Amino acid sequence: MSSPPPPSIPPDSQSDPRTILGACQMIENLCARLYSEFARAHAADFEAHFVWNKTAEEELNHAQQIAMALRLSHGKGLEPNIDLGRAHATIAMLRSSLRAARAKPPSVVDALRTALTFEEHLSQFHLEEATVIDDPAMKALFRAMQAADRQHVEMLRALLSRRVPAAAT
Repeated sequence: MSSPPPPSIPPDSQSDPRTILGACQMIENLCARLYSEFARAHAADFEAHFVWNKTAEEELNHAQQIAMALRLSHGKGLEPNIDLGRAHATIAMLRSSLRAARAKPPSVVDALRTALTFEEHLSQFHLEEATVIDDPAMKALFRAMQAADRQHVEMLRALLSRRVPAAAT
C-alpha cells in the first residue's frame, strides 16, 4: 500500500500528468543547481569544474524540454508512470544534498558518488516517463533524456575512476 499524498498536494493531482511532470522538471532543476554548486566548489580543478558545468547545463536543458513538452501537449497524451511520492522523495534528497554542499562542499570524489546516485535514479525516471507516453515525439524526448543521463553516468564514472582507480571496478 502506498503512503498518502503529502498534505500540500491534493489527492486528485497525484495522477495528474502535469503535476507529475512538474515534479520531474523540479528534479532536473535541482540537479542542475547541485552540479553548479559542485562546479563552484571545485573551480580550481579544471576537469571536475568542466564536468560539473557540462552536466548542470544538460540538466537545465532537460528541465526546459519538460516545460516545453507540457506547454505543447497541454497535458494530452502524457500519462507518466511515476509515483509522485517517489518524485517528492527525490526532490527532498536533492534539496538536502544541495544544502549540505553549500554548507560544506564535498570532495570531488564524494560529489561524484553523490551525482552518480542521482543520475542512475534519473535515468530510471526517464525510462518510466517514456514507457507510458502516447505521443511519439514526447516518447522520443524522454528516451533522449534517459540516454543523456546514461552519458552523464559514463562521464562521471570515468572521472571517478581517474581520481580513485579502484572505484572503476
